[in-house]
Amino acid sequence: ARGITRNPLSDTPFASLVSVEWQYLAKDGWKPLSMVKDETRGFLFNGFVSFVLPEEMEKKELYGKEGFFLRALLQEGTYDLAPVISRANVNVLRCRQQETLAECRVYEGSEIVEEETSRSVSCDSELSAFGQTEVYLWRDGSYYPTGHFEKTLDEEKGLVWIRVFEAGEMGRILVIHRETRKGLLHFPGVGNGFPNQQIDLEDVHLLEEPFSLLIEDEMRPGGYQLWESVPDFAASKPEDRHFVLRSDTGRLYFGDGVAGRVPEGKIRTAQVVRSMGTGGNIREGRIDRFQVPDFASIFVTNISEGVGGRNEESLEDCFLRAHQKIARPKVLVSVKDYEEKVMNTPGLLIADCKVLFYDEVSVFFRHADKNAVHIVVEPLADDPDSVEGSYRENIETALDPYRMIGASIAIYFVEYVEVDIFAELLIAIHFRDIKEQIEKNLRVYFSEELSSFGTQILYSNLYSYLERLPDVLGVRALSLHASGVQTVRNRQGDLLIPPHAKVKLGKMDILLEMDERAFSYGE
Repeated sequence: ARGITRNPLSDTPFASLVSVEWQYLAKDGWKPLSMVKDETRGFLFNGFVSFVLPEEMEKKELYGKEGFFLRALLQEGTYDLAPVISRANVNVLRCRQQETLAECRVYEGSEIVEEETSRSVSCDSELSAFGQTEVYLWRDGSYYPTGHFEKTLDEEKGLVWIRVFEAGEMGRILVIHRETRKGLLHFPGVGNGFPNQQIDLEDVHLLEEPFSLLIEDEMRPGGYQLWESVPDFAASKPEDRHFVLRSDTGRLYFGDGVAGRVPEGKIRTAQVVRSMGTGGNIREGRIDRFQVPDFASIFVTNISEGVGGRNEESLEDCFLRAHQKIARPKVLVSVKDYEEKVMNTPGLLIADCKVLFYDEVSVFFRHADKNAVHIVVEPLADDPDSVEGSYRENIETALDPYRMIGASIAIYFVEYVEVDIFAELLIAIHFRDIKEQIEKNLRVYFSEELSSFGTQILYSNLYSYLERLPDVLGVRALSLHASGVQTVRNRQGDLLIPPHAKVKLGKMDILLEMDERAFSYGE
């Protein structure tokens, strides 16, 4: 909305400001879409809107254009700032910068279609359709490779079917699909039976997850077992089929027979994924084609920049992250803790907030809780009053897990005091725009000196400020009129503003006098 960044959502439940119903234009009029997933939360954020059409849409003419139409109806609620939709795209898919060199899946139970002379399983990935496929059957406690299978492509449903013509035990089938160009990473070596074996994969862009190995079982030649990737061998037992992949060096590490099993036999990768890290953060429009030649006729592009790619975390970055996590308060204690938490409430736009002391609040709110934490909030909204309910709910939800036991929270929303000024000034010389310059200076004074919650308007300070303006010789008269929330005027003419209120400059009536002659410049 208007180029303003809204606080990002988190795991904290978010009470949306508005309720929007999505509809489609059918043959007999507008109907609601089903199974709608709206990541924009009613146009509060950028995101995907996915849905299911209960029936086929009808092509019609509407607003002078022919086509298929969707619409979103605001059912209830109020926006803080009216959303501005800069672009909407259809047929959009999320992409992740990674290259899958091998993928593995174990099928069992209802995932296997039993037939008279065969068994079938289905896949739906690009690698399953165009890569090299290996099939392993579970037998005698290990996976054994088989060549008795066929692979067919169901283009209408977008599925690849693997039909196996050899029996196995327990109905368990392991299928691996490989990218054929990366042969070294598919068969990295052979287990030598010695402790602490290391294998260099010669690739520093491998992801530690997902990554798995299929290693020949030393007790069953020709049979294979799946080995599991672990961060280290600290919890590994002698019989555990564990290994460690260091993605920063591209090196595999195996156990010593005490902490982690020692491999003996052929080693095959089962799952291998590469990523370029920050190299995947590409500019908009850089993706322009599919790698598969059969898809050359399909137009594709990335409509936004690729973001979020990161390289391997350095030790220094790890310590910095740990320090930030430790420094982040788990319980709200100080005034700063509360104010930071409120300002960062997920999903909201908050211009300002302040923790108020009970002595300040009790003057204007007689029934204020002495033991509560009193917080005033200023939403960044066109009409702050209209969003109080949803803002209050979200702020209370964000603060509740972090407040101290027994502490209650009282939330107030900003009210405004509009101040009109009448001033009669004696000037040294008359310029064409002198009145405009005086008004401009007054606006600056109010926006810079009187912008905080509960700021008192001291009559003597404003009087002195006007006297010090260029070309002003003196102040003949100055009066202030306040409207809006209740204020108190003391004997010195100061305006005492409630602690949860802010000042807004209203009308300015400036009368200028020069050389005993009065010049009145009305509004």
